[in-house]
Amino acid sequence: MDLIQNQIFLRKTDAWTILNTLLSKVNRADKLTICSFAMAEAFARKLLRERNKIEHLTILLDFTIAKRHRQNLLLLEKIADEIYLCNTHAKLVLLESEYFSGVAAMSANATMNLRYECGFISTDIKHVNTIKTELEEMKRNAIKH
Repeated sequence: MDLIQNQIFLRKTDAWTILNTLLSKVNRADKLTICSFAMAEAFARKLLRERNKIEHLTILLDFTIAKRHRQNLLLLEKIADEIYLCNTHAKLVLLESEYFSGVAAMSANATMNLRYECGFISTDIKHVNTIKTELEEMKRNAIKH
């Protein structure tokens, strides 16, 4: 996926492709935040393989993962610096680094299903800062795992 500022998309893709599009723009991400209703084991394992490119990884997931997919949560404990559980259906990726920041809001959960997905990718600092602020509020209202 080519990344251009303020790009809206509707195409066959998955959350990993979208995340990887942002991650490919930097040698190393200072911060990566992933918010999703669900996260598949395959997605978590890909994160583990790319972990050396991420200084600080924060994951926000719906409470459902603790109930239905406890084994995935146990795997994520070994990968993420911070995990928060809350009532969320949001799906987004926020990447921050010294020279590049971007956010993708999307319909795709953090799974490896190739489907028609829609979303919005932005490198506009106003969009990045808006999402950062709203994620901080979300974390304040979540339970830190």
